Order: sequence, then C-alpha cells, then structure tokens
Amino acid sequence: MAQIMNHSGQNDVLALGIAAVAPAMAFAFLSGSIGALGAFMTSSSTSSNVLFSDLQQSVAELKGLPEAGIIAAQSSGGAIGNAIAPANVVLGASTAGIAGQEGAIIRKTLPWTIVAVVLTGAATMLLVWLIP
Repeated sequence: MAQIMNHSGQNDVLALGIAAVAPAMAFAFLSGSIGALGAFMTSSSTSSNVLFSDLQQSVAELKGLPEAGIIAAQSSGGAIGNAIAPANVVLGASTAGIAGQEGAIIRKTLPWTIVAVVLTGAATMLLVWLIP
C-alpha cells in the first residue's frame, strides 16, 4: 500500500491537500495522530512509518515546519497506536489466556491512548515553536 501511494502520487496529493487546509500548528498537533492511525491500520509502528512518513515530510516541507520534529511525532504516534491495534490486542489477549475480551481491552486502553496522542501533539507543537 505504501509503495502504491508513493508511486501513484497519492502522498503528494494528500500532502498538498493537507497543506492547503491545515494551519501549520494544527498539522503539528495532529501529526502524531496520523502515526497512530497508521499503526492502528497496520498493527505496526514500522509499517505506519513506511506508510505515512513521506506524507508527513512533504506537509512539513510545504508548511515550513521542522521535518525532523514532524517525523518524530509520526514515529511516536505509531508507537502509541500499537496499544489499540486490533491484531496486537488479539495477540495479547490470546497470549494472556483471555481470548474474547478484546473489546474490553480496547475500551480500557483507548482513553490512555488518546491522552498519549494529545500529549504528543502538545509536545510536537512546543518543539515546532522552539525550533525555527
């Protein structure tokens, strides 16, 4: 999917669209959320980074944001998103001997995941503000 998005120009179109509508600080705040979404979709922080890092870097460049800070937020969001990735929750539940409790696990981890994503967004905004 990542290769198709890159080679077909979908990342470029998405980057141009996001850059056109999102203020720089709003994008900085949400960049970790994009990483978390990628990890939720793929159940892998690495796959999230492969999928969305080019997009994040392009938007950062278009908005004049420090690319390293935005990519760091992408990576952090990917790590956070693993907590609620369905395949990881199923694996953890079956390993712990509580298969069938996946919904309860996600209900308990989702609020903490949201808090972590919001804190990452705030930290990214601070980082972007401090780095010229």
